[in-house]
Amino acid sequence: MSYRPKTTEKAACAAAGTVLGAVTGYIFYESLLPAALAAIVGVFAADRFYVRYRTESRRKKLILQFRDMLESLSASIGAGSNIQNAFAAAGEDMEIRYGPESEIARELRRINAGVSANVNIEKLLCDFAERSGIEDIRSLAAVFETCHRLGGSIGDVVKMTCRVIRDKIDIRQEILTVVSAKKTEQNAMLVMPVVFTVLLKSMGAGVADMTSANGVLATTLALILFAAAYFISGRIMRIEL
Repeated sequence: MSYRPKTTEKAACAAAGTVLGAVTGYIFYESLLPAALAAIVGVFAADRFYVRYRTESRRKKLILQFRDMLESLSASIGAGSNIQNAFAAAGEDMEIRYGPESEIARELRRINAGVSANVNIEKLLCDFAERSGIEDIRSLAAVFETCHRLGGSIGDVVKMTCRVIRDKIDIRQEILTVVSAKKTEQNAMLVMPVVFTVLLKSMGAGVADMTSANGVLATTLALILFAAAYFISGRIMRIEL
């Protein structure tokens, strides 16, 4: 599930990327050409960062809603409801808890409407999993598909699967909580080269000479190394949803 920004959001990202890129480029190189190139890079980087941020926010929110849906589904099955009635009850619970326009409420309406039209529930769950791209939803869909193909007590299997997936989501949330502090430090480090450069230049022209050939080379090499370190640390702390 990828977030599609509105036109106003794209324009705001382009403006922010242009200003930040141009200012950053000029601070490091004190030349209009590098500033213009940095502005162009900033436009694409800002748009990509914003889309990724909003996409991950939607996925995190949907995972938490999906966990609560599993709790409702498991409670209904434990009370003796069949799968169809359990999904209908979960849909009502999610609309009350998160509102009718929430992601999970819309998905459950789609599933319940498909069940009413005699569409196999495992097919509806597989479609939900493909559109969301969330592994936990794929796991639930795979369980339904396997039970439908091989038979067995689908109620007991689904109840056990819901418990396992809920525990997995809870563990992931704990990991995300621990990593979030490190991500804040990582984002703070992103602006430190700019701050240090401004401080060095404020001490006098002889302290930081970045306009000479050696200065440009050293600055470019330092920025490349810093960017590589930033992206590597981002990959290390990235938790797949």
